[in-house]
Amino acid sequence: MWSLLICSLATWAIVAERLWTQRSYVVDGKTLLQHVTDLLSAGDINKARAACERSELPLAQAMLMIMSETKPDSPRFEESLSKLVARARIELSQTYKQYLWILGTIGSATPFLGLFGTVVGILTAFGEIARTGDTGFAVVAAGISEALIATAAGIIVAVIAVAFFNFLQVRTARLAVESRLALESFMETWQDAVQK
Repeated sequence: MWSLLICSLATWAIVAERLWTQRSYVVDGKTLLQHVTDLLSAGDINKARAACERSELPLAQAMLMIMSETKPDSPRFEESLSKLVARARIELSQTYKQYLWILGTIGSATPFLGLFGTVVGILTAFGEIARTGDTGFAVVAAGISEALIATAAGIIVAVIAVAFFNFLQVRTARLAVESRLALESFMETWQDAVQK
């Protein structure tokens, strides 16, 4: 039961962290993108870089990487820009998926932890029979009760973890699409800004 409690607490902590973090990625990311593209459109590249440097958002780091590593006077500017955008998208996707593997592991492992608790409860019941020599219900009730509680707890924790894992996977996929569109918008603005 202690291991199931720890898994349950870990599930809720990860869900709360991911929901809060992903919300900030969406809301703050849109604000930052608008601010940076406005600065680039006005021709103020240094202020656009400074805005990205001040932000801890993954999108800001991706835009900063693109601004720092592309050289507008290079004959392969567009090719290197496309490669950097592709790399930035992969890095953003990995950031969005952070900790989700733990939810998946909890969702698949906790039914087995519950089953282990069931085995321990049944062993306790048989131990009481062996100790007392009595086979009455009162002797085995505590062990069987322990077994059923462990099974139920394992299933409940697993269902919650799997439900949130699936929910966050869908949300992460949507974030990845939004980031791709944001990076494409930024790339166009960046190209225009450096080629003026």
